[in-house]
Amino acid sequence: MPKPAQTEPAPAQEEVVLPLPLPVTTLKSPEDSEEKTLVTSGR
Repeated sequence: MPKPAQTEPAPAQEEVVLPLPLPVTTLKSPEDSEEKTLVTSGR
């Protein structure tokens, strides 16, 4: 069980790196992110 568990965290780390750069853009343009959220809610 501990063997397969270690293999999962490996790919998980790579996924965490991707979402990190995304929030960075939100900080740069908070207005853009807010507008996008409103459009999604309206939809």
